[in-house]
Amino acid sequence: MNKAGHHITSAALAMAAWPALSAQDPLSGAVAATGMLVGASAPDWLEGVVWLGDKRLSLLPHRTLTHWPVLWLICAVLTAIIWSGYTRTLGLGFIAGSLLHIAMDLGTPTGIPLLLPFGQRTTARLYTAGTLREGVLIGAWCLLCFGIFALTT
Repeated sequence: MNKAGHHITSAALAMAAWPALSAQDPLSGAVAATGMLVGASAPDWLEGVVWLGDKRLSLLPHRTLTHWPVLWLICAVLTAIIWSGYTRTLGLGFIAGSLLHIAMDLGTPTGIPLLLPFGQRTTARLYTAGTLREGVLIGAWCLLCFGIFALTT
């Protein structure tokens, strides 16, 4: 999935979660949504990517450590334990956006590492990036999230 697709799906998730996140405090919903939008592309930019013309260079190979769900789940636990208030809300929103990114990448032929960060990748082979099927998946996700939002407001 490309960067725009990751941001669209994350924005839809933020919309679906908005009623629950802002029930007690409206600012919490905005802080979490901001974290989700920033985290939507984090697994890619955290690789330390630099483009030289059309050549992609990165500190970490693509879809390895930063696309490993176990790392993000550990980060979620540590965030919940160590931080509090809006910092925790922002951090958990960031992690939610990153986990959604990884879940969406699971559907591509390249897949993501599940057991070990530099090991074999697993794929659900639902779509290929840049195809109509990807657009349908993004649209279906957005409709689902809109439905959740409509039912909970």
